[in-house]
Amino acid sequence: MCLHASVDGTGGGVEDSTMEVRFEAIEHDLATMKADVAVIRSKYATKEELAAVRADVAAIRSNYATKEELAAVRADVAAIRANYATKEELDALRAVVEVIRSNYVTREVLQRELHRQTWRMFGFVSLLTAAVYYIARYVH
Repeated sequence: MCLHASVDGTGGGVEDSTMEVRFEAIEHDLATMKADVAVIRSKYATKEELAAVRADVAAIRSNYATKEELAAVRADVAAIRANYATKEELDALRAVVEVIRSNYVTREVLQRELHRQTWRMFGFVSLLTAAVYYIARYVH
């Protein structure tokens, strides 16, 4: 196989034509590879873009709740709803307490009235005792 070309540039022989076919095939493959690389660059992410996405995912994982954590919060809310009164229930209870306060007296008022009633009864019994003594002594 002779790889020498003629000095005048006209080439020489069979080896030049096969070489030309091989170069054309290489040029065609190179053009195809350039197109493939352009498609890859346009459709696929770079390492920097992947790193940015990984950082975003890490931030989401650290800042947002998981499904298990949400399920635990839902269970806590259900327990709160089951065990605690709503505002409407508290308002109804306040209304009942106001009715009770308007119909009943406080302990201090009750003690004061019992004290007054005791002295009234003492006075009445004293008067009754005096009347019985007077009748027994002077009226026979």
